[in-house]
Amino acid sequence: ATGFTLYPSQSVSALDPINKRYSFMGSTTGNIFYVMSLTTGNVVSQNQLSNNGSHNTTSIEFNCADTAIYAISQKTSNLLNYLTKINPLTGSVTTISSFGFATNLYASTIDPINKRYYLMSVNDTIVAISLSSGNVISKKKLSNTGAYDIASIEFNITDTTLYAISTKTINQLDYLSRINPLTGSVTIISSTGFGQNVCTGMSTIDPLGNQYFFNSCNDSLYTVNLSSGNLTYKAKFSNSATQAFWALDFEQQVCSSPLSIDDFQNTEF
Repeated sequence: ATGFTLYPSQSVSALDPINKRYSFMGSTTGNIFYVMSLTTGNVVSQNQLSNNGSHNTTSIEFNCADTAIYAISQKTSNLLNYLTKINPLTGSVTTISSFGFATNLYASTIDPINKRYYLMSVNDTIVAISLSSGNVISKKKLSNTGAYDIASIEFNITDTTLYAISTKTINQLDYLSRINPLTGSVTIISSTGFGQNVCTGMSTIDPLGNQYFFNSCNDSLYTVNLSSGNLTYKAKFSNSATQAFWALDFEQQVCSSPLSIDDFQNTEF
């Protein structure tokens, strides 16, 4: 099989366990939507998005509740963001938001229970978007702003909690935390810090195993217990010398029966 080039923003990806597909934004020309088979590793389809030229896609998430792929599309003319839906096999984009909203996002996750799309903004603000209307429900400054930076966020369907990796500014160590997305309140779970140099947004959650996985930029996989916040495992990827990881997603069947981790590597299949 032939390799391909990912979109420059890391982890612009979504895993669909229902149809056994892994989708991501690809090509340095932008807005090429790739779909791969989880079974064969082959590319099933690749299409330029229908809003190419007028919008750039900065985030995509699979919603297990309605089996749709949602995205954040930034309009090139005014740099405002809009919630959209993507047909993965045709590249057709449907805009949901009536009005654009301003945020410079770097991490996202989806909440299928409350029908929300969560975004982390570079100014330490958590933004909640309604999946139904595309409108901003809330936009809150985090309570630990200044003391911590948020490296990644993930929603856990098992306990309906929004988790995050918070990096302490004074020592650059990472801590598992919980975020109340409607108030911005942050609770640190980890008693001691672990790791450094988390690749922004490159994380996933295992709701059955009660674990938070994230990738460091030195190609190490970290596993953190969601209850204790303790680091339970850390290992260098066995192929780190020859291959780079660009996305990390956990495969969970429907909304309640997790299966396995799937990693995407910038290499040939």
